[in-house]
Amino acid sequence: MLKKWSILLLLVAIMTGCKNSKEFRQIKSFSEFPLTDSIRLTSLQIADSLSYPTRIYDYDSLFAFKDLSRENQVILFSKKTGRQQTIVAKGRGPYELLGAWSLSAPDSSGNFYIHDVVTSEIMRVNLPEALQQATGYAQKMQLREDLLPMECIARTEDSLFVGTGRFEDCRVIKFNQKGEIKAKIGCSPQISSARTANPQVNQAYIGVVKASPNNRSYAIACRYADQIEVFHSNDTTQAFFIKGPMLFEPKTKIVKGNVGLEAECMYGYVDLAVTDQWIIGLFSGRTLSEKRANQGNALHIFTWDGTPVARYFMDQDCISIDMANDSTLYALSIAPQPEVFSYKMTDK
Repeated sequence: MLKKWSILLLLVAIMTGCKNSKEFRQIKSFSEFPLTDSIRLTSLQIADSLSYPTRIYDYDSLFAFKDLSRENQVILFSKKTGRQQTIVAKGRGPYELLGAWSLSAPDSSGNFYIHDVVTSEIMRVNLPEALQQATGYAQKMQLREDLLPMECIARTEDSLFVGTGRFEDCRVIKFNQKGEIKAKIGCSPQISSARTANPQVNQAYIGVVKASPNNRSYAIACRYADQIEVFHSNDTTQAFFIKGPMLFEPKTKIVKGNVGLEAECMYGYVDLAVTDQWIIGLFSGRTLSEKRANQGNALHIFTWDGTPVARYFMDQDCISIDMANDSTLYALSIAPQPEVFSYKMTDK
């Protein structure tokens, strides 16, 4: 049973014709948050240890950074000792990648997975073995042709993943460690349309996908719209869309068969953090021409049933966020220099 919203809530049912099935989609639209406040972040004072990070992942005792320096791809950083360790370098070797794009949360065996958008590979990395530099701590899997073009992955169970991409007949593909497709999920992310999935529309609504630690649900935060799509792991349909508060869509154009962005296009969610209780989107709301458009200082917080909870304005522009539990959120800022900040969510 959904909670009663204290703000405007519009429920719209759309019957969409999907190649696999018909599905009932709810759009939960809102125009304001019940709470808006400002928060001050705490610097971890580790700027001197960072090179060129663009994404932060909270692995409890460790941070994993996606790094865009010439030499590195993925770096581990110990919260306790401050030790930094490159576990994936740049290249084509057994412990190297060319285009690390998204990282999954570790599974029960300490394995996490990295998707390379350049080589269309997924690398499995065992954290305990990687920290010890044990032989064979990483293994690569080449994605099958029917999983391409994949963009972002998340692990929903120890042996299953979901991936977003420019797919022709679905929004999300669920697959296993062998690359075998287990389900094709969802239709068009364009809520104003009941059309079947379209690779160009999927590209326009590119976003970050992350799964809750209990593996019950996962969410896609759209980069060029103020839209979050929520899915349940045991279902093959989109559960619902969270839309608002600005209610804007991607402004795109087709250039040689690919999606290009109009000058007035706005950034929506630039990153996403999830726990078993919360969906937290890092929101920009800036046009492409604005300074630090691909960064944001607003945290939009929702429950997994789609209820808007709060909007917090941080005192820093950040490019990435993550949190491993309901206690502490970590935010990565890159200007004027890379730095990691923390905020105790229990303070609010």
